[in-house]
Amino acid sequence: MDTKVTFQKTSCYFCNEWLDDKSVKDHLLTCGQVLEKCPYNCLSYIQRKNMDKHLKNCAKRDLAPKHHINSGDVELVGERLASIEENLTFLRKSLNEEIQMRHEMIVELGHLKKRNQITDEWSSKVSEVLNLLQKRIEEEKECRQLEIKDFHGVIDGLLKQFQEIKGFRKEITRTLENIETKIVSKSNSNGDVVIEATAAASGDWQTSCKRLENEIQRLRFQSSDDMNDCVKYIAAINDKLNQIEILQQNQHNYTDDGLMHSLSRLDVFENELRTTSGLLNNLNDRHLKTDYNVKQLLNTVNEIEDKSDKLEKQTEIFKELVYETKQNLSDLEEHLRVQRQFNMITNIRGHLIWRINHFSKKLNDAKESEVPIKSPLFSNKHYGYALRLDVFLNGIGTWKNRNLIACLTVVNGEYDTLLPWPCKLKADIILRDQPEDLNNATDITKLVITKKRNDRLEYQNQFIHIPHQIINSGTYIRNDSIVLEVKIVKTYDSNTLKGPNTPTNSGTPTTQII
Repeated sequence: MDTKVTFQKTSCYFCNEWLDDKSVKDHLLTCGQVLEKCPYNCLSYIQRKNMDKHLKNCAKRDLAPKHHINSGDVELVGERLASIEENLTFLRKSLNEEIQMRHEMIVELGHLKKRNQITDEWSSKVSEVLNLLQKRIEEEKECRQLEIKDFHGVIDGLLKQFQEIKGFRKEITRTLENIETKIVSKSNSNGDVVIEATAAASGDWQTSCKRLENEIQRLRFQSSDDMNDCVKYIAAINDKLNQIEILQQNQHNYTDDGLMHSLSRLDVFENELRTTSGLLNNLNDRHLKTDYNVKQLLNTVNEIEDKSDKLEKQTEIFKELVYETKQNLSDLEEHLRVQRQFNMITNIRGHLIWRINHFSKKLNDAKESEVPIKSPLFSNKHYGYALRLDVFLNGIGTWKNRNLIACLTVVNGEYDTLLPWPCKLKADIILRDQPEDLNNATDITKLVITKKRNDRLEYQNQFIHIPHQIINSGTYIRNDSIVLEVKIVKTYDSNTLKGPNTPTNSGTPTTQII
């Protein structure tokens, strides 16, 4: 007969986690180890859990086609956000109810454990009492057995004494009989002597008779006294035997009564012990059921917590997307406003002065998201490269929370097809000091070089950083605003990249306020 083997579990191809066959497909949709292609077509395959970080730093991020956001899309995003907030509110409410139920179950479990502990203590005390009682009963039995052995020994001794008295009695009787026989024999012998004696010895015979009579009288008195003493001694021994029998009977009755009382108490304790055992079994059953229910509840709570964590992560992602969308909308509105005003890049002298208002608010926003703020577009010359300054107010990477990070970016422009590639630009980024007396101003200047291979492929940026401690120490922040200035110093030749072209003339700077 063929044996059919059915596998109910399998491991994930990416994270090696063991899963049920039914949940493999759902797990593959959410597994963080799955490789996915970058949506910006940078030809990279990134793990799903690291996709967000890659998208923020992807080289082709700015090259991806940008969708125009209209009012309908904004309303759709608002509706989706409202729906997400409603779902989050419902989930928080469900989670609070689940936490309350869990708290109630934990309290009830504590009461049950306390009752079980009290029952265990009472059971242990009852067991100790029963053990002590059993020990006392065994000791009492041993004592009774020893006393019975002692009584038997005493009775055996008394019986031996009684037998000795009987033997002594027989010996006395035998002695008396011998004495009487001797007396009779003496009487007969004396009679024969009288018959054969002569009349001359009549005086001696009379004296001898008197002596014999006195001896017989003395022996009779002595035998009667001995008989009386024996009778008294035997009577005393009989009295002692009777007293011993009465005492033994009383002791036997007392022992029987004590054993009956102990057995009745033992039966009562056995009944109580059976009742207690039944209660303990019921409590153990309830405790097992409660443990099972608590485990199910804990599993449910863990699942809800996992779902809540996933929802929180999704919420954070949505918040970042919303913030980025708002920032893009703000940038788009600003760019549209500038476009309407100028319809083209008017700053074509390679010099930009950019005032960033509401610095503290934008710094707090930057702490929640790593989305940079972007300057207006400007060019290094007439019909030149389109440039933009990107600023991370709270820093990125190892400079996060400690520095202001800025980089000069060559973006896609209208005249890129007419410009030489690759391009390399050298510029100064200046943080302007804003004291009351401008003669005491101390600006901070950083040199930066930016490169771009062509009008489509990736670009390379060099970052500069300015510590927050320096920014807050002087008068670089005034009226909750900072001023950044960019000067294009050199534009390198695209063929040799060895020497600079004619430096761009820095004329009167164009000032832009956002």
